Amino acid sequence: MGLGRGKLLLFGEHAAVYGHPAIGIATADTTHVDVRPRSVERPDGRMHSVTHALPYDGETFSLVLSGVEKDHTEAFLEAVMQSLHAASLSAAYLRATYPTGMEIAVRSTIPTGSGFGSSAALCAALATEFCGTAAATFDRLWAIANSVEALFHGTPSGIDTGLSLSTGLRAIYPAPPELPTMQTVETDSFALLYGGVSREGNTRALVAGVRAGMQSDDDRTRAAVTELGRIAREAITVCGTKSPAERLGVLCDEAQEQLRSLRLSTDLLERRIERARDFGARGGKLSGAGGGGAWFAVFDSVDSAREARLGLNRELPGSEKSLLRTVVVSGTQVRTIE
Repeated sequence: MGLGRGKLLLFGEHAAVYGHPAIGIATADTTHVDVRPRSVERPDGRMHSVTHALPYDGETFSLVLSGVEKDHTEAFLEAVMQSLHAASLSAAYLRATYPTGMEIAVRSTIPTGSGFGSSAALCAALATEFCGTAAATFDRLWAIANSVEALFHGTPSGIDTGLSLSTGLRAIYPAPPELPTMQTVETDSFALLYGGVSREGNTRALVAGVRAGMQSDDDRTRAAVTELGRIAREAITVCGTKSPAERLGVLCDEAQEQLRSLRLSTDLLERRIERARDFGARGGKLSGAGGGGAWFAVFDSVDSAREARLGLNRELPGSEKSLLRTVVVSGTQVRTIE
């Protein structure tokens, strides 16, 4: 079964596109993709009602889907075909492995369109399902996943798919046109509370807006991106120091100021971060492309983060309550705390 993890980018969003480093974690939310030979009947004994045709390598294979929304079916089929091509699987292999066609089941706990890397997790799950053998290296899986991610985001940096295939706290260093390099970061303990709010823009448009400012030599945009890169570098260093939460909180606030200047934040997201501060957070910021979506706040201890989560749970609408998570980052491990 293929597996992809959600991601939470801590520092470096937008700046990483222009050569600056980033740092982030994989989350406990996951996407699983299970591909098996198609059965004639469903488990309840009834015939499958919808069968899709999958053209591949000059042949057509039958395919049954579950767990994919109807509006997303076409994009998902394209992702499957790209995964098969990237994994260099032949039509002969598919005929031998899936003689009756394929059944593909998708299960995910990652919210879509919220900045938690749902598309990257799907791509990682497809890569590990179709090429997840002992002989497949991490870099091979990463390359396959990122080639599929290009269907969703044009020219992905590789950060989201890399985090989706990883565990722990990771520093990412862009190396275009190749995939970034990634290093495990060992840190003294700190805690995070993260959640999500409704989006007011999509990733492609938000990234394009920053790109337009960079290409037009807009001074404000260039200064903000440079500062975001500096902050990310310092954050990576700070994680290697004793009791990093206080300084990480300051860096969060500095980064959020720059992200606001790029018009990537929203009033609702700002209110959530401010409320987290009321509950003791050292600082907080958006995560990912912005326009709403994912946010997080830094705490000294898991107990203080848990108390903040309980407090916010009493105030937030149900759709946001379900997104709140508390994690502790310590050593090379990231643990979700209930």
